[in-house]
Amino acid sequence: MLRSRVSQLPRRRQTRVLALLLFGSVLVYLFLSRCVFLMCEIEGDSMQPTLKDGERLLVHRWLYAVQEPQRGDVVALQPPDDASLSVKRIIALPGETVGFDGGRIFVDGRQLHEPYISRHLQSRGGALSNNTYQVAAGCYFVLGDNRAVSVDSRHYGAVPRRSLVGPIPSVE
Repeated sequence: MLRSRVSQLPRRRQTRVLALLLFGSVLVYLFLSRCVFLMCEIEGDSMQPTLKDGERLLVHRWLYAVQEPQRGDVVALQPPDDASLSVKRIIALPGETVGFDGGRIFVDGRQLHEPYISRHLQSRGGALSNNTYQVAAGCYFVLGDNRAVSVDSRHYGAVPRRSLVGPIPSVE
């Protein structure tokens, strides 16, 4: 139907209509890709077994504008001093204390139940000096699910909320 109407228009007007359609499509794409959704690809093994190297995921950039990040969310984030995106899991929220003991993680003194990691994985404190970390206000403590190879908050500390690009909601 649209094709028959466009073909009935004079050639010059057809060009304008098609140019406007193209321009509008580009604007919609830019809005969606910059403000609403972002596609990211997993590089490396830091989120195994949950996510595999090469998987492509949709990040919901707008979701944290309407709801608070939660413990257990898998998020795309901008790590400190790194231009690339990283995917990690939120372990602790602002104001909480994270502790490491015998390969187990404790949040505010309670052991964290982590059904998403392999049983043989152990969580060491990494660069944390006394194996505990107090998460500052407005920051989140993030870890990769494959703790043996993940560079995460154990190395660079908690990340500010502005560094969280958005959650990846299809991941349990």
